[in-house]
Amino acid sequence: MSIQDSNISLPAKIHQLIYETLEAVHDDSLHEMGQDRRRRIYEALWSSPSGEKACQWLAILSARHVQPIYQASVTASSFANDEFVVSLLDRILHIAEKILTGELSLEDVRKGEENGNIEDFYHSILVATEKEFPYYVWLATLAADNARLEAMGYKPLQTRISGEVADEKGNMVITPSDSWLDVRLAGSGCHADDAAVDAAFAFAKCMTRQHYDTSKVLEFWEWWLAEAIPQAWRKALSA
Repeated sequence: MSIQDSNISLPAKIHQLIYETLEAVHDDSLHEMGQDRRRRIYEALWSSPSGEKACQWLAILSARHVQPIYQASVTASSFANDEFVVSLLDRILHIAEKILTGELSLEDVRKGEENGNIEDFYHSILVATEKEFPYYVWLATLAADNARLEAMGYKPLQTRISGEVADEKGNMVITPSDSWLDVRLAGSGCHADDAAVDAAFAFAKCMTRQHYDTSKVLEFWEWWLAEAIPQAWRKALSA
């Protein structure tokens, strides 16, 4: 799979890393891209001029990619005529985009009424709809909110965790202090802390941590690596 051509070329080290990661994801039996691989991508971008902004755009593009999944589920639900629910993801992502374009300051987001409304409703909607919507719709919502947080300056995969979590068989295990929480070791209500992985498993129509379409996981990561990263890079440089 070729990397999307652009008049604004990616740095050579990032270009090479994308090719290497594409090959690794193809070779992975579940076509997953674990935190170590994602973190290498982020760190390569962060070390380049405009790379932090590119990562922020990448998070938004990831969430936008699965927005149709959320919209389709909502319009087929009892919330179809509730404009607040229907427009939730779009409003969250619009906030993130306005931060990156300079139309909305971080102070406005943190202190303003707009962000407060989003936060309050975001948490209430998860409680109110968790039984009506499948797990992957929840993941699409998490992807959008993580994109907002990343636009506000939160760097993904930079927080180490420890404690007791459930493994893929439901057994409780103790993770050492230097372990990274990933979607394969996520307990109930937990999720890996970048928009991309939530979007990947939403795209794969993940019903539980063990049941999802691995071919769709591969399709998502191919898009993310070959198309979304170059697009995010262009957006960062053209801002």
